[in-house]
Amino acid sequence: MSCPRSLKILLGLWAGRGVLRRRLRNRCIIFAAHRVVDQRSYDQCSFQKSIQVTSGGFRLFLKNLKKDFNVVPLSSLLHTKKKEDPDDMPLAVITFDDGWRDNYELGFPIIGQEQVPATIFLTTDYIDNDFGFWWQSLGEVLSDKTLSSVCRRKISEYMSKILANGGNDMDVFANVDASIELLKTMYSYKALAITEKILELAQGDTVRSQALTWEQCRAMGSRGVTFGSHTLSHPRLTCLDDHTLEKELTQSRNILLENRVPYVNAVCYPFGDFNRRVMNRAARYYQLGLTTLSGAVECGRWEAMALPRINISEDVAENQSLLRYRLLKATFKRYIPL
Repeated sequence: MSCPRSLKILLGLWAGRGVLRRRLRNRCIIFAAHRVVDQRSYDQCSFQKSIQVTSGGFRLFLKNLKKDFNVVPLSSLLHTKKKEDPDDMPLAVITFDDGWRDNYELGFPIIGQEQVPATIFLTTDYIDNDFGFWWQSLGEVLSDKTLSSVCRRKISEYMSKILANGGNDMDVFANVDASIELLKTMYSYKALAITEKILELAQGDTVRSQALTWEQCRAMGSRGVTFGSHTLSHPRLTCLDDHTLEKELTQSRNILLENRVPYVNAVCYPFGDFNRRVMNRAARYYQLGLTTLSGAVECGRWEAMALPRINISEDVAENQSLLRYRLLKATFKRYIPL
């Protein structure tokens, strides 16, 4: 049963009176963000809002974070041991997934002004590529209210055939987020091709790049931002055969090095999808592996290839009590690696 929002806020207020500081002793919290958008874009968007935070919310989040945490680079975890001083501030790390262009346009200036380090995990196939992230392109089409009835009918018929193969019957226009999640989980191999077909049926100019360029990455790198691997194409790694898994892990790393961006030897598993096989293979090439599991990293006692994180949503960014509730909850997580 989900905890009511009002109770979460009360627990966060209670934790703010010193409880949280004691619970976070000798721990590091890794925060995960995806997109930083302006308020108008956030208000108008009707899908995948959980991976968006407004520029105002992100700035407030960083200001509040610095009051309670020492914000350090991800690479510092490679050298972090259990701290002896009980008065030391807990550690925090800022990460971004995918490589959205708004990380440069809106997130980077705020990071610079607040003087905090950050790491961006790049899905290298999308960098400097004209095609946008498929899940964003799909969401834009399915939520487009100006789409003609003819296009909507064609897309509905096409998606009905796709979903019927998986035993699903869904109105994709009424369930945009659910449709995206379904393709992520059940049709990961075909998701890009399915999206391209839907864009074709939409007959509109909806395809546009939303990813960073290498030039933007190098500009951020010159000001302290580091970069890690989010694979080549953002697949579900547990679904891949050994050869393809090896390719996704190694070639993305090589591309990062070839493009001369400040590199941190870490991989972030797309969709948070990993198992022991994926971890073992990734450990051949990386020192750190990041997940979407919620939790806190205990300094000196952690599984390097299965690090938990906390998602930065707009709600958490704007409400310090909700943030503290999430932090308190994370300290009670006990994750046992697969």
